[in-house]
Amino acid sequence: MAGLALGSFSFGRLIDRRTDALKIYAYLEIGIGLCGLAMPFLLQGLNPVYIGLSRFLSDSGPALSLVRFGVSFALLIIPTTLMGGTLPVLCKFLVERKEVLGKNIGALYALNTLGAVVGCFAAGFVLIRAVGVLETVYVAAIINLLVAAGTLILNAVVAKNGQEATRRITTEQTQRAGVSAPALLILCAFGLSGFVSLGYEVIWSRLLIFFVGNSTYAFSAMLITFLLGLAVGGFFAGKIVDRLSDPV
Repeated sequence: MAGLALGSFSFGRLIDRRTDALKIYAYLEIGIGLCGLAMPFLLQGLNPVYIGLSRFLSDSGPALSLVRFGVSFALLIIPTTLMGGTLPVLCKFLVERKEVLGKNIGALYALNTLGAVVGCFAAGFVLIRAVGVLETVYVAAIINLLVAAGTLILNAVVAKNGQEATRRITTEQTQRAGVSAPALLILCAFGLSGFVSLGYEVIWSRLLIFFVGNSTYAFSAMLITFLLGLAVGGFFAGKIVDRLSDPV
């Protein structure tokens, strides 16, 4: 979640100064795919370090937990930051007029989250059992690279047709747009909503253990349901917002 937030914030600011959103998106997908391919080797290389620290801190539970968190954070922060950047970059490409802002972003968020649902189901219920954990990682990484290749082809077509210019939001327009007090209040409420939502996810995960056990299937089932609700909510909220803002 830290990586997703950092990527969304940093690449959201970056993309407002660029006009090649599709190319940036392709580079992000390449980075994610390469991180996925490198992750098993990084984990293997860190094994001796982690084992040594575990033995040294075996008498200190909190310190050992902190080491586990630190190792996980260091491994995941780069690929998750790249993942977090994909949504604002695609939003820049898709949003042409503020009249369809809600619909386009809602549809994009819903599609992105629905893809997460399919990925969670495929990994948790099919691929890990069928081909193994390591091979599932490689499948995901290859998909990232294929998406990047397709996006670069699409970018070439768009650039050739001159369509990117019609989608451009100029830097001057972005710089003039400040954050008002009501907007800041809404953003704070949005952050609090995220805090509560992820709290629910953790609590529900623990509660489901009593009914479906502590397994990959239990976690996958909870996460699929959670993400599916986000996808449906994002899709319909986008439509509702545009309908309410329509002067007609």
